Amino acid sequence: MPKPTNFNPYMKHLSITLALFCMLIATGCGGNVKVTGKVSFPDGEPLSTGQVIFESEKISAMGKLSEDGSYTLGTDKENNGVPRGKYRVYITGAVTYGEAPPPPGDMYARRGSESPLAASIPLVHRKYMSVETSGIEVEVQGTMTHDIKVERP
Repeated sequence: MPKPTNFNPYMKHLSITLALFCMLIATGCGGNVKVTGKVSFPDGEPLSTGQVIFESEKISAMGKLSEDGSYTLGTDKENNGVPRGKYRVYITGAVTYGEAPPPPGDMYARRGSESPLAASIPLVHRKYMSVETSGIEVEVQGTMTHDIKVERP
């Protein structure tokens, strides 16, 4: 009479399924992909100040602009990429600061002196500073380069 075994056919299927799942994770299926690019004006001059934001329904990723206008996206840490999917893109922090004249009725203006007020001066058209108005949409399917042309204010 044959000896009984502890073989369970369900365990075999579970083992195969687990092995396949581990292989998918190891190959990066569903993981973050590298997205880089440059932001520049139509004349080719780079936008060297600010951040590029890729926003989806589930996640936002940011890339800080370098002096040459280049960026690399990251989600929870710098340069770690983004998940595949559809994103709306906008730019933040693309401003410089300067002095603005006092507003009419300012108490300093009434005394005849000017108050040096810091004013933010946008470097790009304001439409690029909002996800609702930028008009830039990108579908990330894998590692990619996405250059962005912006208009001046």
